[in-house]
This record gives sequence, structure tokens and C-alpha cells, in this order.
Amino acid sequence: SVAQFLQMNHGLGQFSITLLNPQAAPVVDFTADVAALKNALGRLGRRARIQPDGDQMLDAIGRAAKALERRKAERAVILALTLTGGQPDSVEPRDVLNDLRSSGAMLNVVHVIGADLGMVMGDGPKQSGGRIEEAGTGDAIPVALIRIANSLQQQYLLTYTLPEGVKPAERLAVSTTRKGITLTAP
Repeated sequence: SVAQFLQMNHGLGQFSITLLNPQAAPVVDFTADVAALKNALGRLGRRARIQPDGDQMLDAIGRAAKALERRKAERAVILALTLTGGQPDSVEPRDVLNDLRSSGAMLNVVHVIGADLGMVMGDGPKQSGGRIEEAGTGDAIPVALIRIANSLQQQYLLTYTLPEGVKPAERLAVSTTRKGITLTAP
């Protein structure tokens, strides 16, 4: 399912893959190279059963957000796939949400029903303009990834410029009356 996601988005950006086994371990750094991505996917086999640890995923999301901020990524997207979730012991969720906000990255989460998402994976997608996709079983994960890939491919960036002499407000309201259009924003 990850290969299908990458294939659908090939040519649209660079990808980095991190595996939790049990700690966050980079499998491939940011690249658009098909051979490097295939090699990385080959290393994503089944892993041993590990005790769910809420710190692992939060640490990986925080590291990804910081890496995207350092790269000054034009359109930063983080995709987190989890079967378990879990509550953190030593990673502060608010710090991870701040890292996410600072990076401008959009967090998307795919999880199996019943996963304990916590604050970051539960609220982060909404706060960053991303999506949460719930998969009833492991077999539903590819369908959830396709929905996220389709969503990413159908997004447009809206920018605006204030006229000379207009003072910017703290809030901006954007709406549409066009059917089939969904507005998302951090």
C-alpha cells in the first residue's frame, strides 16, 4: 500500500521513509529517486511484535516536522500509519504540535479502528489541514492511503495579497458556495 501511495504521487515531490522498529529509524532520506524508494520499500517487511509506545510515533512526527522546516519544504506533508497509537511517556504532545505548526506541514494519519491516537495524531490533522483515515482492518489501509493520495493531488494553494495601506487582521475567513469543494487550512 505504501508503494501504491508513492507511485500515485511520483513526480510530485520528494519522499522520506522512517520505520519504527522500535525507535524511529530513517530508511531513506528525502529523494525522488525511484530505485532508492524501491530499495527502502523492500526494507519495510513485517516487523516483530513490539510493545506499543506512544513516544515512538510522536518522536517520528516531531523529527519529520523539524526536517521539513529545515528543508523549507514548499508543500510539506507527513503521513503516519499506525496500528496501535499509544500515550506518550516522555514526549510532550504540545511540543510536537508546535513543531508541526512551525514547519507548516500537513499531518495525515491512517490508523486501524481502536488505535489510541492521542493529542497529536487525533488533533494534528485538523490543526494542520490534513486528514484522519480510519481503516477497519489492515486490508483497508491501501484504500485509506488512496483516499489521502487523491486528496493531495486535488489540492490547490490559495494565496492573497493585501492592498497597500490595509492592515492585516489576526484571522482570515475563507468560504465557498461551490459544490464538491472542501476548504482545509491549518
